[in-house]
Amino acid sequence: MEKKNNYALGVLLTLLGGIFWGFSGTCGQYLMQNCKMDTSFLVSVRLLVAGIILVVYGFIRDARDMVGVWTSPKKIMRLLVFAIFGLAFCQFTYLEAIRHTNAGTATVLQYTAPVMIMVYTCTLARRRPSKTEVLCVVLALAGTFIIATHGNPSTMAITPAGLVWGLISAVAMAAYSLLPVELTKRHSGITVSAWAMLIAGIAFLLATQSWNKAPVLDISGILALAGMCVFGTVLAYTMYLCGVKMVGAMQASMLASIEPVSATLFSLFWLKTPFMWVDIIGFACIFVTVFLLAKKKV
Repeated sequence: MEKKNNYALGVLLTLLGGIFWGFSGTCGQYLMQNCKMDTSFLVSVRLLVAGIILVVYGFIRDARDMVGVWTSPKKIMRLLVFAIFGLAFCQFTYLEAIRHTNAGTATVLQYTAPVMIMVYTCTLARRRPSKTEVLCVVLALAGTFIIATHGNPSTMAITPAGLVWGLISAVAMAAYSLLPVELTKRHSGITVSAWAMLIAGIAFLLATQSWNKAPVLDISGILALAGMCVFGTVLAYTMYLCGVKMVGAMQASMLASIEPVSATLFSLFWLKTPFMWVDIIGFACIFVTVFLLAKKKV
């Protein structure tokens, strides 16, 4: 009975993590569209706030692990590379995709990343993709084509900038998934992510001098920013990691793919972003690829 209860709790936590990730994208859309917030400022604040909270939590949870990641030059270099070229790159390109499209469309386009990772691993291993993997590539391409053109190649349903940023964010998400692999073999996901967020936030803030672009926020803007940092980053990630421990990585990755559905629904019902039935078909094509590739990892 206790095992069943733990599994049910793991499912709930993983789903909430995915839903909160989707919610964070919609908060970002609100802040950029309604509060005219600059992308670089939003990335800096999100990473800094979440990084500080997670670093404090990490030391409370396991101080030895938090210190241990700084014990060798190789680990430090991997952490820095992940922070800049994985985390910061992923956050910036995703929010730029939202700026040029909307939270739902940007999140779905970013979810073509598993297909890119699959192609990369097949190339690295010098093996032919399986039938399922080929089907996933076809579905991902079809979904992207439908979202971009609504089935009419002579017109664009989203801006070219939105499509380009969406696909770049998928590349960034693939890098975000692959770069910390060696670190997470020796240290917890919380440790790696906490330090990476803090490093990325500081580096991004200094590089862009985004403190000069801080907008004046009303109470709704402050709440949206807090929702993005706390619910959409800190709670989302910690809930997902707890879910992984309780239900396993494969089930968790499938459950967390509720994120694009969540982002689309929040964008539709909160921000009244219009979607057409043909968009849903494109979303479904990409959503199926995520499910198939996650299921294949068993």
